[in-house]
Amino acid sequence: MDAVPVLVRLPRDQVDRVDQWRGKQPGLAPSRPEAIRRLVEIGAHCEPYVAKLLKHLEEAAEAEFNEVQETVAALRRVLMEAEAATGDL
Repeated sequence: MDAVPVLVRLPRDQVDRVDQWRGKQPGLAPSRPEAIRRLVEIGAHCEPYVAKLLKHLEEAAEAEFNEVQETVAALRRVLMEAEAATGDL
């Protein structure tokens, strides 16, 4: 394997999360360096799927927002009609 040594400093909370992940792996827990290598691979592999998921979520949120705006506009029209009707009394 052609490998290049990389020294990385991680905040304590990230190291703790790596260690927690290691502990959840089946069988013998991977070493910390092996865990970091695996997590980098997982992250690199998942990135396109996460980007696609975020795009779908944004589109769904926009559709929901548009639906809420339409409902608010309809309610305003009803209220304006009601005000106009009561003003005629």
